[in-house]
Amino acid sequence: NRMGAASSRATKTKEQKEKEKEEKAAIAAKEKERQRVIKRQQKLLKEEINQSWRIVFGENIPNKQSIYVISNVTLRNIWMEDLYLYNQIKNLKTDELFHPCDSYILKWRPPGSFYQLVIPLSDIRIQESVILEIAKLSWFRPAKVIFHFVPILTTIPMFAMKTHPATLVSFHSKNSVLKKLADLFLEGRISITELQQIFTNDFEIWKVALYNLLPVDWQPYHEYLNTPPPPVTTERDIEKSYLNEDISLKQYEEFKYPERKELNEIKSRQYPLAGQFITCIICGEPNVGIVPCQNCDNMACVKCVQKTFLDENGQEKGSFMLMHHKYCLRLGSLKPIALELQLEPAYLRQFRSTSRSAVLAMLMPQKTSTDDVTQKEEDDEDEEEEEARRQAELERQRIAEEEELLQQRERPPELLALRMAFEDNMNRFHKLLKEIKSLQKKMDDNGHTDQFIQRNKRLQQEVIDKIRKAVLKPVEKIHASAVDLDIPGNFRLMLVDEAIAALTLMGRVLDLDLELFRSD
Repeated sequence: NRMGAASSRATKTKEQKEKEKEEKAAIAAKEKERQRVIKRQQKLLKEEINQSWRIVFGENIPNKQSIYVISNVTLRNIWMEDLYLYNQIKNLKTDELFHPCDSYILKWRPPGSFYQLVIPLSDIRIQESVILEIAKLSWFRPAKVIFHFVPILTTIPMFAMKTHPATLVSFHSKNSVLKKLADLFLEGRISITELQQIFTNDFEIWKVALYNLLPVDWQPYHEYLNTPPPPVTTERDIEKSYLNEDISLKQYEEFKYPERKELNEIKSRQYPLAGQFITCIICGEPNVGIVPCQNCDNMACVKCVQKTFLDENGQEKGSFMLMHHKYCLRLGSLKPIALELQLEPAYLRQFRSTSRSAVLAMLMPQKTSTDDVTQKEEDDEDEEEEEARRQAELERQRIAEEEELLQQRERPPELLALRMAFEDNMNRFHKLLKEIKSLQKKMDDNGHTDQFIQRNKRLQQEVIDKIRKAVLKPVEKIHASAVDLDIPGNFRLMLVDEAIAALTLMGRVLDLDLELFRSD
């Protein structure tokens, strides 16, 4: 029995060892696969396009205070998170209320373009294209990319109107009042005893209690909670008022039977009275005048108006505007005006039937033959001068076109881009050099401690290292690119010479040339 037990224990120990060995191998395989996935993810993260976009609210010219930066603009974020750019922009101004996402766009003018590109905040494909396009730009361009965040319509403001939170809710119904009281109870604003006392009363007490529990700035928007309901007049109240002689019997009937009141009002309605007739100012017959004068209170009858101012066919034969002058003022009719037509002279009719040149030739004295010859010579000279001016203008245009073509050959876009990059780096270099000279001037002043001098030397060395990393290497790349370009003209040679001079000057800075540091 002892030998059988020992053999069984040995068998179990061997099986346990094999099982542990298999478990360790499985754990090692899982760890190896995990490490492989981690390395692959790290490689993808390293190769992922990660940009920082600079945002400006509005279309005004940006400055340092008006530029906001959105970081981690990647293809994964804009595809995985809904409205990623819109939410990031909203986080820049948390105090403002924004319109919906469809009401905004981003405007961006690509380098070298005269037009702005419109980027909808809800279109992910266009945003992806912009990210890839910015990634293709050279290293000095993305820092200058600015996006203008503007409304899609010029008629709407940049931000939505701010409203008080109290205007967004109402407590007109019984359910809304009950829900608000329950919320206040859960917040600890009222106790269970007070809540029971409120619920034992009617709905009007609920509203008054809720009004008193609302914040002070909420109460002006919910005055209806504290307003008592209008009194309901019952039939018994009307009878009591009549017995107390507060109302008459007619008023009692109107209150008790409102439909009878409406019928009585309809029956009592009358048409407006017609205008009163007075004596006619023309014929003098009484009670027939109905047509008023436009200047005074007198009137005329219809027959006199038709007879005086209209003919048999109903056409106007006299001006009604003269009624006041003729009849009211008794000044009578105006004398008829007879126009006397005078014929124009015959020579004017002849002038109108001919041209201007013929009229001038007729009126001007005849020129002699000598004058004609002189005029012809002057005309020939004018034509020669005009031809000479035209030829000179054509020659000037030809020369300008040749100069423009030559400039286009000598200054292609890639060379202009190198020139812009070189100027940006030189501006950065001169700022850093000015800082180095300022530190050197402080160190040259007598009376400073060794600790102060050592600190300035350390700061000066940091600036020199910044020149080596941020300025020297880009200028060397620009110099190499300018040398490799096969472009005729002096523009490229000037850039190469200036780059060489700049590299020489930077070499003196890196060699700690104190004479350069102490120069003005």
